[in-house]
Amino acid sequence: MSMAIERVLPDVYRIGMGYVSAYVIAQEEVTVIDTGLPKHREIILKAASQAGRKAEEVKHILLTHHHADHTGSLAELMGATNAKAYSHPLDAAIVRG
Repeated sequence: MSMAIERVLPDVYRIGMGYVSAYVIAQEEVTVIDTGLPKHREIILKAASQAGRKAEEVKHILLTHHHADHTGSLAELMGATNAKAYSHPLDAAIVRG
């Protein structure tokens, strides 16, 4: 699967992961939107690095929904960043496993 990082706005980076995307928003606190499939932690952290930010600056992970192609790297990313994850309440139990 081809993955590419694209700067779409001054503080927003899109990570293309085939048919889905994740985003890094590098403002005062770094926020990630969706995490892709498992084993995508490094490409997300690379996008943060391209924004001049370190892993420990990622504070929030927003999940659009519970499908594995959007939540698959959540545990890996939380372990690398100590970020807090957010999801819709109806998805929370599914995301927790």
